[in-house]
Amino acid sequence: MVPGPSIQVCEGDKVVVDVENHMEGMEVTIHWHGIWQRGTQYYDELEYDIYQWIAGNAGTHFWHAHTGLQKMDGLYGSIAIRQPPSKDPNSNLYDFDLTTHVMLLSDWMHEDAAERFPGRLAVNTGQDPESLLINGKGQFRDPNTGFMTNTPLEVFTITPGRRYRFRMINSFASVCPAQLTIQGHDLTLIATDGEPVHPVKVNTIISFSGERYDFVINADQDPGAYWIQLRGLGECGIRRVQQLGILRYARNAYQPSSAPPTYDYGIPQGVVLNPLDARFAPNGDHVISLIDEISYLSAPSPLLSQYDDINPEQFCNGDNRPANCGQNCMCTHKVDIPLNAIVEVVLVDEGKDTIAVPNNGYVVLRFRADNPGFWLFHCHFLFHIVIGMNLIFQVGSLSDLPPVPEGFPTCGDHRPQITLDINSSHYHD
Repeated sequence: MVPGPSIQVCEGDKVVVDVENHMEGMEVTIHWHGIWQRGTQYYDELEYDIYQWIAGNAGTHFWHAHTGLQKMDGLYGSIAIRQPPSKDPNSNLYDFDLTTHVMLLSDWMHEDAAERFPGRLAVNTGQDPESLLINGKGQFRDPNTGFMTNTPLEVFTITPGRRYRFRMINSFASVCPAQLTIQGHDLTLIATDGEPVHPVKVNTIISFSGERYDFVINADQDPGAYWIQLRGLGECGIRRVQQLGILRYARNAYQPSSAPPTYDYGIPQGVVLNPLDARFAPNGDHVISLIDEISYLSAPSPLLSQYDDINPEQFCNGDNRPANCGQNCMCTHKVDIPLNAIVEVVLVDEGKDTIAVPNNGYVVLRFRADNPGFWLFHCHFLFHIVIGMNLIFQVGSLSDLPPVPEGFPTCGDHRPQITLDINSSHYHD
């Protein structure tokens, strides 16, 4: 089932999720992307069979695996937390907010993601997807044979004269930006990353992995069926990767009368949200992911529940680098932040939790450190995460945290103990 189950709740609800892992020899952790986790810090990104948290912040969010490359293999799903219309400053712009109008965008490879894992010092690894999906659906045209799969496209149904809120989630795992355009219809943007924004009317939305955009479609065109075009940009443009969906007016044709748009002859883009600048790839002989010249190395035990089990020398940051740390400096990158401090890391849209940084660019952001815990700050491109483009914000001290839940599982050191037999040249574990 791709995507996984959608979680649709109301603001203030308590959410309890049972996770059953039937993958032999593989653990799984779930991250609730966009959920504040105030008071439920222990139930985010940890290996656990029951997750529970309060739906404290309304908006469009999503959940996904945070272990290895499992997200790229389809372990993700949508979250919609609704609130009373009186609390939504843009509620007057739409008539319906339906569970069927969640639009989850994803990229797709034709083999397990682990088979495409590049290795730390490899290049030309073929990490681009073969296809894109809308709510797990789509068709694929083989570029070598021209054969098209006979698989269904996603169809969204609307009624003439009504206005509909759509919740779009970018669940890409690759570096490709996603470009979404709907034939003949304007998109009135009303929220991003779960937070309302001043409405703006566009024709095309470009988004990056982890971003969410809510927009309103006014069903004011001639009743019929219209194409939805999703194009992969950047590196995905080399393969001309795209996917189609259908916006259908109720009690009308299921298939648009016009020919399907192609990658190079697509739906007119019109006014574009987040247009891309020209980009040039740097030259290099190997690939490594860094933040502040440090490649993130996972701690041997959970920081929240077993902090005292970790050797202090495991941690580092820009002011405290390990001795003799070379070009590929690796350690558990942690930045200590006093509770309730104001942190400046360039200020952009208030409320954003995912920001695209252009090549050779930078971003300045500010957040209020009022939620104690250990929070992962990372790139959302999956291959970048697993090779070290992460760090941990420690907000507050251990005494600021709520108590560890009763019966919370503990972990041993995941690293094998290595001993050296002085009478042999071989290592043993």
